[in-house]
Amino acid sequence: MPPSASLLDIKYLSVAVRLQGRQIDIVDRVNLGLARDRTLAIVGESGSGKSMLAMSIVRLLGDAKRFAVSGKIHFDGKELLGLPEARMREIRGRDISVIFQDSLNALNPVVPIGRQIEEAISRIGTSSREAGRREMLRLLDEVKIPSPERRALSYPHELSGGMRQRVMIAMALASKPRLIIADEPTTSLDVTIQSQILSLLRDVRRENGMSMIFISHNLGAVAAIADDVAVMYAGQIVETGTAEDILSVPRHPYTRDLLLATPRIDRPGELRPIPGVVPRFDSMPFACRFAPRCRGAREVCTQKPPAPAEFRSSTDQQARCFFPAGERHVATA
Repeated sequence: MPPSASLLDIKYLSVAVRLQGRQIDIVDRVNLGLARDRTLAIVGESGSGKSMLAMSIVRLLGDAKRFAVSGKIHFDGKELLGLPEARMREIRGRDISVIFQDSLNALNPVVPIGRQIEEAISRIGTSSREAGRREMLRLLDEVKIPSPERRALSYPHELSGGMRQRVMIAMALASKPRLIIADEPTTSLDVTIQSQILSLLRDVRRENGMSMIFISHNLGAVAAIADDVAVMYAGQIVETGTAEDILSVPRHPYTRDLLLATPRIDRPGELRPIPGVVPRFDSMPFACRFAPRCRGAREVCTQKPPAPAEFRSSTDQQARCFFPAGERHVATA
């Protein structure tokens, strides 16, 4: 993508955790780009490092003595890893917002949701308290919470999971950010509510002209919301491309296996689980990290790590595999 179109540019990002005198790599030399006004989905099984990657972007990993982060993260031309914490807090509060996975724990249990949204609004400055209240009610209405004035007085535990997630989206929108990071925002919701939240996220992103990073293990959700997709496995990005290409012509065997393990309405009962489990970060395979679980692994796959392979197309689809395939699949949604 042209440099002018890029909002977020990640180069060789690595995250390691220091544990009992050892340094264990969790995110391994990730390169990613996010264009303005687009949604990038990062998808993979639990334990692949997706949330660690996302939290490193906004520097919310926690104790700096425990985590070692290296590489470059450029947001709208600013290098985030080198910024003082005070400046980083300004960017987190104004330019980048996060929607966390567990809304019940993310919200303050003893403060009404309306006041929590007003606090988020006040961080960017409003002309008066009344103006902040009007904006709070407008946001509740924008995320389709009925009877905003009455619901603004509710506490988090008085709301359903879907309603709490809508409140989280309203708080994320309060600062009118240029980037929203949604970390598994539909995981604990039933299928119907998931669909509503995905539709809401898609609509508010477009209406507000923002970009989004959407983290999920659900390829059905990814198909419903993403423009571009990065598939993550064992701390590495193993495939990137447009959502259409990734879901219809997956190149990496892990991506193909994820698709085959996804429930489909046109093939009820036809699920093919991926053999084995994601490797522990303290005992990674030396060569291709997916080789022990790959049905098509060959000798070279256990001898050296593959480099990302570029496919000559307008979508710049890439796969980290010695033997990428081109078999066509049908998208999950």
